[in-house]
Formats: sequence, C-alpha cells, structure tokens
Amino acid sequence: WPRSTALLRGYTTIEGWDGTVQAGKVFGGYQVGAGFVGDFSGIEIRSEASWFQPLEDDSLPEHSMAVIGTGYRFANTLYLSAEYLYNGAVLTGELQDNDLGMAMLMAEGRLLHRSGHLLGAVAQYELMPILNSSLAMVYSLSDDSYLIQPGLSLSISDESDVVAGAMI
Repeated sequence: WPRSTALLRGYTTIEGWDGTVQAGKVFGGYQVGAGFVGDFSGIEIRSEASWFQPLEDDSLPEHSMAVIGTGYRFANTLYLSAEYLYNGAVLTGELQDNDLGMAMLMAEGRLLHRSGHLLGAVAQYELMPILNSSLAMVYSLSDDSYLIQPGLSLSISDESDVVAGAMI
C-alpha cells in the first residue's frame, strides 16, 4: 500500500477554460490538487497547485506545490513562455538543510528540484518550416543558480526529427 497509487480525477471546460481537480493516494502519501488553463486576449494562462500529506513513515514532508505560467504566440511564429514554481517540499524545516535527504528523494524521482523558488522561460522560433530553434532558461531564486538550454529541431520526415541542443 505505501508504494501504490489510487486517484480520482475530474475535469471540465467552462467558457473556454479547462479546469481539473484530483485527489487520492500517491507514492508515500495523499495528495489533492487543482489546475486550470485558458486564453485571455490571446495570452495563455495556466496554473496548478497541490497539497501532499505523507504517510507516517514517509521521508517526504507535508507540503504544497504550485506553478503559474503564461505564454503567447506571435504571428511571425515566435512563441514566448514563462513560469514560476513554488516547491514547498524543500522549504520545510525537515529538508531545508538536509542535502543527503534531498539527494535521496531526487534519486527516487520524488523531488524534482532542490530549489524552493524557480523561474523558467522559453523562446521558440520557426527559422524555416522544417527547422525550429529554441532557448530555455531555468533560474533558481533560492540560490542564484541557472540552466540555459539552446536547441534546434530539424524535421526530416513526417514521423522523424533530428534534435540538437546543449545544457549550460
């Protein structure tokens, strides 16, 4: 039972906005969450939030997590997107100064990042109908670290792309 998952999920669309709620048992505890995505005058707005309550013997603390983002596609094919992530799991007293505990949870895939506050941005542009470029950046407000990821994607057939990129 501690490693099993059972979720109840519902979703709907109201006046062009998609909404979802879910609750149930996930690996190590119980989770409840909600999200929405929609368009406001051509600007995409999206958000999700969740609350996790661990089982008594779980190493991941009780926490909340939330993300909010926006995106816009210009007529010239330029797409810009930005998001903010609040990662409450690492901001609790139990994990905040526990590097080994965070490393173990990350290795298990249960903790996605060791930063409590992250900003992300992506710019994509169609250079030619078969060649797309992108530049992504993730910045940690918690420790001033960052990741920059340039990339190119070449469509060589209907079902195949060649992708090149770097992580800096």
